[in-house]
Amino acid sequence: MDGGIEDYVMRPLLILVLGIWVISSLPASAETVLGVCSLNGVTVSSDVTVGYAGLGSFADDFASGSDSRLVVPLAPSGTAIATAVVVPTAGAAKDRVDGTLKSSFEFGIPVGGAGQDTLLLDASGNGSALNSTNSVGNVADATVTGEARAEFFIDIVADTDCDTFLNMQEVRLLEPHEILLQIDVIIDPGLPTQMNLATLSPGSPAQMVLLPEDHEYLIQLNYDLHVPFGVDPPFSFSYAITVGASPAVPGLGTEGAIALGLMLLGTAVLAARRTWTRSHQTP
Repeated sequence: MDGGIEDYVMRPLLILVLGIWVISSLPASAETVLGVCSLNGVTVSSDVTVGYAGLGSFADDFASGSDSRLVVPLAPSGTAIATAVVVPTAGAAKDRVDGTLKSSFEFGIPVGGAGQDTLLLDASGNGSALNSTNSVGNVADATVTGEARAEFFIDIVADTDCDTFLNMQEVRLLEPHEILLQIDVIIDPGLPTQMNLATLSPGSPAQMVLLPEDHEYLIQLNYDLHVPFGVDPPFSFSYAITVGASPAVPGLGTEGAIALGLMLLGTAVLAARRTWTRSHQTP
C-alpha cells in the first residue's frame, strides 16, 4: 500500500536534518592568507615611553624604547618588543615604572603550522609611584605611553581572491589608571586616501573588518597609563586579531547550515507533496 504524504515528507526531512548536522559539525578551514596575498610580508613595530611626570620634570625623568621586525613566510613568526624602565630620583624601595609594548604576528598553516594568521598586540608592566619624586625633587606620577602596530600590503594575486577580513575581538573596559585604550584599522596610511576602517575602544563589541586587495593597511594599538602619586599597580592588556579569506563565499557554520537546511527543506516538502499528489491522481 502506498504511504501517505507523511512518508514522502519525513524521508527527505530526516536526510536533511542529518545533512545539517554533518555540515555544521565540520571544522572551519584555517590557513595562511597574508602568506599568499601579502608578498612583502608583515612589519610589526612597537614604541613605548615611560617616566615620572611632575612639576619641573624634564628629559632625564623619562626613557623610551622601540623595535621593528619584518615577518615573512620563510620565517613565519616574529615579535617587536619595545621596553623601557625608569627609577625615580627618590622614592620608596619598590618605586619604578617599566613598560613593554609588543606586536607579534604569525603566519598560519600550511606555512607557519599554527592555524590562522594571528596578530597579537600587548601592553604590560608596572607603574609604582608610592613616594616617587622627579629629578627636581617634586612628587611625580608614573606614566606609560605606547603603540604597537602591524603594517602590510595586500597584493593582487593571479587566480586568487585576496580580499581579506579581520576578526576583531571585543575590547575590555578601562581598568584603574588607564586613560587610553584604542585599536585602529587604517587603510592607505600616509596617503591622501587614508581613512579609518574601524576604531575600537573600551567596550567595543567583536566585529569583522573587510580589507579589499591592492591597498596597504595599518593596525595600531594606542595605550596610555597614568598612575597617581601614592599608588603602585601593575598593568596588562592583550588583544588578538585573526585574519581570514574573503567572506564573499563564507563557510556555512551552524547558522548558515540551518538557514540552508530550512531552504532545502521547503523545496523538498514541496517536491514531496507534488510527487504524492501525482501518484494518487485518478488516471
